[in-house]
Amino acid sequence: MEQTGWDVIGDIHGRLGALDALLRRLGYRERGGAWRHPGRKALFIGDMVDRGSEVGSVLRLVRAMTDAGTACAILGNHEYNVLGHLHDLEHVTSRCRMNPQKISEMRPSLAAIAADPSFRRWLIDLPLFAEADGIRFVHAYWGERELETLSGRRTLPECDWNTSAFDGSKEETAIKRLLKGPELGFPDGIAILSKRGYPQRETRVAWWKPRPEEIRIDDILVKPGEFPTGVLPCARTWGSYEPYPADSPPVFIGHYGYDAFPGLLAANIACVDYGRNSEGTGIGAYRTDIGAPLSTDGFII
Repeated sequence: MEQTGWDVIGDIHGRLGALDALLRRLGYRERGGAWRHPGRKALFIGDMVDRGSEVGSVLRLVRAMTDAGTACAILGNHEYNVLGHLHDLEHVTSRCRMNPQKISEMRPSLAAIAADPSFRRWLIDLPLFAEADGIRFVHAYWGERELETLSGRRTLPECDWNTSAFDGSKEETAIKRLLKGPELGFPDGIAILSKRGYPQRETRVAWWKPRPEEIRIDDILVKPGEFPTGVLPCARTWGSYEPYPADSPPVFIGHYGYDAFPGLLAANIACVDYGRNSEGTGIGAYRTDIGAPLSTDGFII
């Protein structure tokens, strides 16, 4: 097969029916035990697990495609949390701080791994980021300093995941940043209810936006206006992230959960975690040809 491009597929979260429909729309068909396209490969951007009821079936589908060479997959923060929770159950660690929301969302994933323990090993070995054909892929944040910390190590085992030295290490911090993105911590005593009704004490930061000297809250939020005016103070800087350079290669991310189509986040940044409808069945995607610049025409909407 001569590959002409990539189909980048956003966060699936256990929704097999939506994934089947998307693959068919993209021209993939199931042959020889795996979904295939005559001239393209799929790239799954992470967060295949949690929430939906068909996590096991989703993992089997994606693993079959990666085994057949018709797709690649990278790790998302939800896979990382599941692996961390399993590690916590077996060792005295705190890699996944559980709250009621995480417990509820994680149940389908834990059931799938209990039914087929090989999923756990497969997930652990997924890369944290990928580069191919002049394109970059990461679940939440392409940070050069974080990648320098990892020094070319692309998987959890390569970063000493299974050792006690991992807890609190600079590698752990870098991995969490790549998979969860920069976050803004709220001042002491302030918490905001999430859309699912749980208190949160931080929010995701739109690292793709320019950083002026004076920064207003809405300048750096992923979804401006999501907090009441005056709840948070303004400040010059928030966190230690760096915006993605305009002259860097195109990068695809997931993670940010736009309910509506966001368009390009920047000329060289595309988020494929979008399109959730009222039933929560939408899965975002982007079809890119090798060497082509990013364009809104590439999104599947």
